[in-house]
Amino acid sequence: MPRWRCLKAAVALFVAGLGLRCEPSREAVAPARTVDATAPQPWLEAPLVDRQRELLRRFAMGYRPQCRPELPTGRRRLRRALVTAFGPYADVRDNASSAIVGMLVPGVAQALPLKPGPGVIEAPDARLAVASETVHLQHFGEARLCAMVLPSYWDLPGDLVLREIEAFQPDVVVMTGVSKRAREIILELGTVNESDELDDDSPAGFRLSPGRSLPVLDGPGQMQGERLPLVLSWSRVRRAMRRAWRAERDALEGPLRFDARVNDVRFGAYPRRLNRYLCNALAHAVNAGLAGQLEESHFARTLAALESPRETLGWPLPRVTPRPSLPRVFVHFPSELAGRHREAAEAMLVALLAAQLAALHDPVDAPVLSEGIAPDSVSAGP
Repeated sequence: MPRWRCLKAAVALFVAGLGLRCEPSREAVAPARTVDATAPQPWLEAPLVDRQRELLRRFAMGYRPQCRPELPTGRRRLRRALVTAFGPYADVRDNASSAIVGMLVPGVAQALPLKPGPGVIEAPDARLAVASETVHLQHFGEARLCAMVLPSYWDLPGDLVLREIEAFQPDVVVMTGVSKRAREIILELGTVNESDELDDDSPAGFRLSPGRSLPVLDGPGQMQGERLPLVLSWSRVRRAMRRAWRAERDALEGPLRFDARVNDVRFGAYPRRLNRYLCNALAHAVNAGLAGQLEESHFARTLAALESPRETLGWPLPRVTPRPSLPRVFVHFPSELAGRHREAAEAMLVALLAAQLAALHDPVDAPVLSEGIAPDSVSAGP
């Protein structure tokens, strides 16, 4: 929300006696439909958690995809990839995943704000960045990339990514995040319809009731704990990433050696006890949507806030065209990557994209479900 609108809304609401505080944010990347703050808005009288929730719902329902599939050059269709990362959350103030994706697509390389203080309604676009660019991928050539840096919420990221997928029609979807404990780059083999009792990074404190878990998705045909395999040219991609890892390892010396922070590329088991947070929530929503399993589904969350702790149903997820064979994977980077090591990780991300785009119609290495692929041991989960 632009600053002037934010201030106007805050003044109008204050005069109306609602006491809503508003944080300024940068110009909206993907604006929701305009809401007349001076008109009667019964939802604004609800507790803070409900007002924030309703603002997110309205933003998602009015979101207009930002990524453009092609520039009007008249050339042949370029291969397309959609790549996501998360911005700051909790104590991860400098998220390596957004920095790595920002190196690949500079249009999303920007400083995003941290979570505002308690009692603040946050503009849904405040921590969102979206851009599309044509880039040259080493060992592949030109490709059209859509990059998204997402706010660290339970539900909004999955909704927005599904809308961009439907509009952009990518040939591969690569979602990224960070692991605080792992020393490997982890290619997740699948997703699980379950989430832990942890806060997201909303100022309204969206979380589960302590000691409980809920499915990521609820609705007809959705079962808590259900496992869904992801799709990739698994062996070919890992070989390419390991080649890039060895090249980066040998390019650095002493304590800067890349293998001091990243010691391998491994396949991650699912479910995994420490991978039931925001990364899995995003990946499962996208995975289920592309698998054609989203009919009448919504995010299922318990919102625990000081004003109104109770269960509530999320808004319905957008309809997307099922594409069950579309390559899609979630990648966890070690959260401690910094400086030159982030550049090395970006080279590995390029290797992933190049290998997968080249293998789309390869009879030997075509993308497949991860069923039957043995997971590796990893040092720890996210």
